[in-house]
Amino acid sequence: PAVMLYLKNHTIGFSDEKAIEFLLTAMLIGSFYKKNASISGAEAGCEVVIGSASHMAAADMATVLGANAFKASKAAEMAMEHY
Repeated sequence: PAVMLYLKNHTIGFSDEKAIEFLLTAMLIGSFYKKNASISGAEAGCEVVIGSASHMAAADMATVLGANAFKASKAAEMAMEHY
């Protein structure tokens, strides 16, 4: 939510459609974590929660700013790699 609020306040042309795109991207990445790993801080530690959140935020921001799926996945990968 904080990244979406930042984009809404500081990006020209951030529309309802962009907000939906943002949320759908987050949902997609979150579902990968839920299916293949854990999103529970109690189960796997706070690193998992922070890592998955940074992964989602990077992909969301890239998508809203016009990146295609490949570039958004690279942004997400870099966020996880350097976390």
